[in-house]
This record gives sequence, structure tokens and C-alpha cells, in this order.
Amino acid sequence: MRIIAGKLKGRRILSLSKKSGLRPMMARIRQSLFDIVRTKVPGSYFLDLFSGTGSVGLEALSRGAQKVLFLDLSPQCLKVIEKNVDRAGFREKSLLVRGDARSSLKWLLHRTERVPFDLIFLGPPYWEASKYPHLRQNRKEVNPSEARPSPNSVSSRAAIPWSHSPGVTPGSHRPAPLKVVGEILQQIVLGEILAPEGWVVAQHHRKEVPLVPESLEMFRQTKYGDNMLSFFKYKDKRA
Repeated sequence: MRIIAGKLKGRRILSLSKKSGLRPMMARIRQSLFDIVRTKVPGSYFLDLFSGTGSVGLEALSRGAQKVLFLDLSPQCLKVIEKNVDRAGFREKSLLVRGDARSSLKWLLHRTERVPFDLIFLGPPYWEASKYPHLRQNRKEVNPSEARPSPNSVSSRAAIPWSHSPGVTPGSHRPAPLKVVGEILQQIVLGEILAPEGWVVAQHHRKEVPLVPESLEMFRQTKYGDNMLSFFKYKDKRA
């Protein structure tokens, strides 16, 4: 993988082995995504949920984002992101946080000095957690209010465990796509982490029909094989 455009065009992005189960975003989808959001990226506060290798957030930084917060539950992913950020020289513009994107997100504003995000990207796994070993962690459920950030460079956050086999259809041995986009959109609204004119972009399986919170609207969708990009923003209150 390489950065497609901007200051670091062509820079190689470190990744994890295929055994990790990580599903990297295809270059053509990343290209299309940034063609659509290109006018909103420069100077933006960008949130990369389910960051993986950080390819989306790194692309945003290369194209002029002011700050990117990378959120992922996997320590392995965060280590790779940290290496990629350092290699690119973007340490001062990056925030690396360990946490579960399916739990409350309001606390993220404490990391940005209360500045909401202009762009939020989320690319959750399509299939059940058993296909993604780095998501399966034997963690004790912790009250988020009791969590304390780690003194390390990569912050930690108490995370609510994934539900048991969330992508397996009862009575079926075939995996079904995870359907979590609506759940995360709800947390974005409840946490008030999206700027008034901001956009949320979700990459998800074509079979998933996101449940959209009342205050948001889906204003665009693009399809790439089994992949979808769905775009959301606040409803125009004047309408």
C-alpha cells in the first residue's frame, strides 16, 4: 500500500500480515473516497475509526488535514500506525488511541481540546469477530468512567467487548456481514463529536442497510463490488 496523493504521494504504508485478518481498504476505493471529500480535508480535524494500518488517516494528513485521531482496539494495529506516522513525519498532527468504536465516543473530544471532527471515517470489519483474531480479546468489562489513559505514546481506553459471534446468523454456519454502522452513527450523534457541517463516511458491505439516526441523513452512496461507501451529514434544520 502507498499514499495516493498529497505531500507524501507514493510513500509506502506498513501493514500487518495476512494472518492478522485485517481487510485493507482497496486503493481505488480510497482514491474515490478522497476525490469526493477533497475540498473538506485541508485544515480538517479527521477521525479514523477502526484505523487498521492507518491508511485512511495517513492519506488525510498527506492531503492537508490539521489533525487526525486514529482509533483502533488492536495493539498490533496501533503499533503499525505509530511506525507509519513516525516514518511520515506526522507525529505532531496525530493522536493514537486504543478504544472500541462501538462504545461511547464523547470522550474523544477530550483529546482534541473539545474541537469536533470535520470528517469521520469508519471501516468496521464485515464479518464475525472470529475471522479477526486481533479483535478477539479476553477483556473484563470495565466501566468506561473508571478508565485512565496510559502514560505510553499510544493511549488506552476501557472498551466494551464485542458481543458473542455478532456476525453469525442463528442456525447458520455461513457468516453474515456485521451490521454496526447504525450503532456507531448513534454514538457519533450522542457524543456530539461531529462538527455542524461535518461528514461521516462509512465503508460497509453492500448487504448492510445502515440505520440512520433521526438527526442525520444519508446524502450519497457509491458501490464498488461488495463494498459500499455511504455519506452522512446533519439534516438541514431549515428544510
